[in-house]
Amino acid sequence: MATKLLNLVALSSLAIMACTFGAPPTNALSTGHLHANRYVEHAPIAARKKRDQSKRCKPRPSSSLASSSATHTTTSAHSQVAAITTTHTQAAPSSTKPAAPVTTSKASSGNSGSSGSGSANLGQFGTPGHKICNAWGNGNDPSLANFKTEHVIGLYDWGVQKPANADKLGYLYMPMLWGGSKDKIDEFEAAIKPGLGQIILGFNEPNEEGQSNMSPQTAAALWKQHIQPKRSMGYKLATPAMSSRPNGFAWMQDFFKACGDECTFDFQALHYYDIGFEKLQAYLEKYHNEFNLPILLTEFADQNFNGGGQATMDEIWQFMGQALAFFDQTEWIAAACPFGVMHDLQGVNPLNLLQNPDGSPTALGSFVINDGNFGMTVKHLPPAVKQLLTLRTPQPRPTPSLSKLTGVLSSTYEDAKAKKAERGWLTLATCTLLTANAPPTIGHLYRFATRTDLENAATRRSLAEALDKAALMRESALKSCIFVGVPRTILSLANLNETIEDDVRNGLRMTSVRTVTRENVDEIVARGEALWASIYEPHAEKLRNKLGSYHPDFIGRVCLLYAHAWVGALRARVSGPPAEAPSPVDAPIMHRGIMQRVRSLGPACPRRSSSVWGIIDVRRTCRIVGMLRAACPLLNPICTALRPITHANLLVDRPSAPSSRPFASSVPFIIPEFIIQAYGTVLAPLPGGDAVQGNLSRALGSVVGTACLRAEGGVGPQLTSHVFGLLKARNVPGLSEEDYWLASDEGTEWVVRTVDKLLDVVKPELGDGPGQAKL
Repeated sequence: MATKLLNLVALSSLAIMACTFGAPPTNALSTGHLHANRYVEHAPIAARKKRDQSKRCKPRPSSSLASSSATHTTTSAHSQVAAITTTHTQAAPSSTKPAAPVTTSKASSGNSGSSGSGSANLGQFGTPGHKICNAWGNGNDPSLANFKTEHVIGLYDWGVQKPANADKLGYLYMPMLWGGSKDKIDEFEAAIKPGLGQIILGFNEPNEEGQSNMSPQTAAALWKQHIQPKRSMGYKLATPAMSSRPNGFAWMQDFFKACGDECTFDFQALHYYDIGFEKLQAYLEKYHNEFNLPILLTEFADQNFNGGGQATMDEIWQFMGQALAFFDQTEWIAAACPFGVMHDLQGVNPLNLLQNPDGSPTALGSFVINDGNFGMTVKHLPPAVKQLLTLRTPQPRPTPSLSKLTGVLSSTYEDAKAKKAERGWLTLATCTLLTANAPPTIGHLYRFATRTDLENAATRRSLAEALDKAALMRESALKSCIFVGVPRTILSLANLNETIEDDVRNGLRMTSVRTVTRENVDEIVARGEALWASIYEPHAEKLRNKLGSYHPDFIGRVCLLYAHAWVGALRARVSGPPAEAPSPVDAPIMHRGIMQRVRSLGPACPRRSSSVWGIIDVRRTCRIVGMLRAACPLLNPICTALRPITHANLLVDRPSAPSSRPFASSVPFIIPEFIIQAYGTVLAPLPGGDAVQGNLSRALGSVVGTACLRAEGGVGPQLTSHVFGLLKARNVPGLSEEDYWLASDEGTEWVVRTVDKLLDVVKPELGDGPGQAKL
């Protein structure tokens, strides 16, 4: 049996050597691999040359953490075969066994070189739901706080300069000896003290010429001298981090051999860059099966360094969703740090970006730091559904370069200032950025409009000016929902609310002036009718009829029956407790009374009435509709039409008793079409003019429509209508000088062209580029 086992081991070793030392692809032979020179100074990341993982040894079945959690100790003066057979205990394949906390046992008896236990308390680090770590490239930037969640535990910075707020935020810091140069070693030795961190990371990609670039033998000697002794301070130790180039595997084997029995390792550190999750999984399993250590994946991204195309946004989301699930399900994965939380990935596909230029997480970044969840409710979705939600670009548009955005804001604002059109500029800029669906740009716009130094809150202009601009932006965003929908409006308003200062937030109006009541509904409808006519005349009625023909509920008026005694009878029958309903015997009686009244009314509802009678308790009435569906189908569309109106507080509260309010009336109950309601409540200027905080004039309302529809793209007829609406705003009495200019031919063209200039930065795929916009 022993002979068969040795033969099997020998054959396996030959196979490994054949795969490892066989002729690699040409691009894998490339020298001068320039990877990120990631160390404490955070120097710009150099362009990386190609890595090729196309020819790897087929990974063996993965083992469980029962064997992998043991501290790995290499043996000296043994052949490669002997090292494998004496230091690895293979367990049954179980790569997705439910994970347990990462713990490392005491060093094996063969490790005579270990000095200390490496007994750092890692807390939840390595447990399911707490395996995300932060590869941080921004020094003491306070935005580090934006990336700390319950799922993000570990933190490293390619050096030993722990961010000032790391401990306060609850990060587990992992200092690194980046390379073997004297300055790096001196810096490391000076910084490492008990309590600085918990895990020491070894050299950064020593298998790469563009990185720490050292032989396994040199690395082993430096390890013994500078890293191994730190276990006596309580640190746990992670191996040098290999790049995913195939030569890294052989390098690591030689490193273990060179270490002999004088090195102790608690984790295997790795980097990975390639396309697709399946390759990542195979890569991790290969290393784990060979070296039998919990893995710290300290850099990874869905990035192609081997030539050819890069992953799409949908593919990156799918990759990340699969990877995060795999990490949580695999107990020998201790932690994974996606690359990277920094403002510029400099060489890595920018679609992998996790941090916006303003320091906030991108949508992908939010997804990652929440461990594959969009929010609290998503974690309870079935895994297959949650996975589907990562596809089809669920995230907002990536934030453009802030320097480019600032540049175009500066140039267009100066132009607007020369034309005395600053309010028009802020309105169209808000609507353009909102429609482009890059929410952080809204906060940047506010800072640009209210500060002399974007990064310094102390340079904000007066509170009155900040209030005025915040209110105008907020009102412009609200009106935008008419044209581009509620979801984008919510995202942008949320970002604006997070950006404005507390004194500005406290000074903004907090009570609604748009609540619909019995007393103001006539006025609201009249405003909506007037704005509709102002924009679309002489075709207003024709357009109204056309839209109504598309769907009867789209713009057609709903006229409810006259309220007479039968309503009182109906109300009386359902005026009891909410659970009470008329008996089946009562239903036919009610039906006969209702239908007699319906037949007597005939065509009594006038088409153009704007009167509203709002004392019917429709909610209570509609409770019996279920019983009357077969007998009285008329009630179904009536109650369906009334439901949104009751929610808008159009109807008064139910009386305490049926007799407390008379029910005889000859006034019909009219529900105006929802488009007219929207025009009256949202799009039209509010009564009160400039005295109302953030109020937009008739001309600025058309600027909202023009900017939104231009930025949306693909809605030419609607854009044309609102451009005409802007031109016709010149006929409104009492125009300000700015409004009159905006409604002129020159001003309207300026609005469209300015929107285009902003789009060239935030949504460059739309249109033909700068200066090509045509009316």
